[in-house]
Amino acid sequence: MFLNGLCVQVYCVVVHLTILIEITVTIVA
Repeated sequence: MFLNGLCVQVYCVVVHLTILIEITVTIVA
């Protein structure tokens, strides 16, 4: 259960970082 929760947390962080990078690239470009 802990491992599953950790994977979900890591997945959420990756998704958030990807969205932030896309927004930053869009603003800069």
